[in-house]
Amino acid sequence: MISAATLSTIPGSVAEIRRMFLKGLVYLREHKIADFPEGAMEVNGKFSRFIDSDTESAWLGFRVAIMEARKLASRDVLPMDSAPLDGAEVLLRVKMRAGIPGKYLVGHYMQGGHCIEDHPAIDAGWYFWNGCMFDKASEPDGWMPLPIHNSDTGSDE
Repeated sequence: MISAATLSTIPGSVAEIRRMFLKGLVYLREHKIADFPEGAMEVNGKFSRFIDSDTESAWLGFRVAIMEARKLASRDVLPMDSAPLDGAEVLLRVKMRAGIPGKYLVGHYMQGGHCIEDHPAIDAGWYFWNGCMFDKASEPDGWMPLPIHNSDTGSDE
């Protein structure tokens, strides 16, 4: 369980993060994906929590996701010339992904040639799985090892 003390360490004001969350709720409703009630409880004139338990759970998940994304962004990105070329999966930072700068993806280096016998040859480089095939990563400029999941504690290291 995430404590209030942990949530208070997330950079950015609660109001700022809440505005982003509410914008997401509007998107979900407009696209008929989900409809979370927005009713909130205030204590001493300040936001305390969402009244609906599903909305509150989504809110906590959203805040934790922001916290994890900020931790990831603050990690040291290693130079590409130090990345493993043995096919191991790593977290790649690319200059652009789907038109958005500075995004991350899980990828691995492929030596090139005929990686699969009955497929055309490919160029050597960094590739990622795009949902239906391996695609070449666009200008990777840094990498990090993937976190290791600790099954004893249930956390990523």
